[in-house]
Amino acid sequence: MANSEAILATNAQHVAIIDYTALNALKGVPNLYEETLKVVQDKIGRMQQLRTQAELTSDNLKAFGDLAHGLKSGICMIGCTRLAHVCHQLELLGRSENISNAETLVTLYDQVLPGVLQETMASLQEALR
Repeated sequence: MANSEAILATNAQHVAIIDYTALNALKGVPNLYEETLKVVQDKIGRMQQLRTQAELTSDNLKAFGDLAHGLKSGICMIGCTRLAHVCHQLELLGRSENISNAETLVTLYDQVLPGVLQETMASLQEALR
């Protein structure tokens, strides 16, 4: 498992934080940052509820993957490519419903996602000024 964790974490660094071509096409949308923040907070909050379960079941993993898919879909459309990449990895791990992926999913969620999320939201806010 440790090798797959390292691969997932490293791969995210090779993906641009923001695809400015996609984002620039949407710059005139009112309250884009605020609306994005609401969606991110909702999905991450629901993932956190699953994450804090005493045990991740295959059903919880699938729900986690579904939430990651929903977040990926929304943020990808506005050009948040690195966050979309990490969400895609979470989606694949979760939707596999394979309990052996739980440790990698938790590590990715706990150790990689927070930094990627923070840098994405800061870059997005800066780009929309």
